[in-house]
Amino acid sequence: MLYTLLIFIAILIAISFLRLRMRFLWGDNKRLLFVGLGQTGPEIDFVDNVGSLRIFGWHITSFQLNTKPKKQKQKQTDRRSGKIKQREERERDWYVLLPRIVPRTATALGRMIAHLYRYTIVEELSARIEAGFDSPDLTGQLYGGYHAVVGAVPGLSQRISFQPNWVEESFNGKIQMAFALPLYRLIWRIIVLIGQLPLRDLYKLAIGTKRGGQDVQ
Repeated sequence: MLYTLLIFIAILIAISFLRLRMRFLWGDNKRLLFVGLGQTGPEIDFVDNVGSLRIFGWHITSFQLNTKPKKQKQKQTDRRSGKIKQREERERDWYVLLPRIVPRTATALGRMIAHLYRYTIVEELSARIEAGFDSPDLTGQLYGGYHAVVGAVPGLSQRISFQPNWVEESFNGKIQMAFALPLYRLIWRIIVLIGQLPLRDLYKLAIGTKRGGQDVQ
């Protein structure tokens, strides 16, 4: 039993060191998006409208994406005065709790996003773009903006190339991006986020909404 537990813990630790990965490829004939853990996860082909599942980089199966729009359900009007009263009570709870919830929640989420951004790894970033507008003035502004960005971040000049088209409106090129984040970083920040959130106020708000509204003392 002890050995089984140790093996299970070792597997969890090993998984936590895997990277959450997002890879995007945009080209003339390709639109691919992969989101997964390590080399395992779904990959979507927006050109052929097909999804595929990859495990450790190996293609396992494919599936057709459903693009049919879902039918919107018709909104039902309140026929009883009790529902109107419950809605008013819920609104009163929101007015009382939101000023306490929003600032702390926004601060906690901001810290989490800043931490995850700091430890996000750029595995691949390259772009070759040829674009232009009908007006050469707009194309010149775009070209000038590109040089301003490249000048501020010199490393981008080796990754991103931009060729203006002064003759006509066009957009062609190829973009490859891959970003990764160690899973243990995300797990740790979620734990920290839970500790920083106003859980009692969120619980009161959730219970009040579920039960049709409660008075907040």
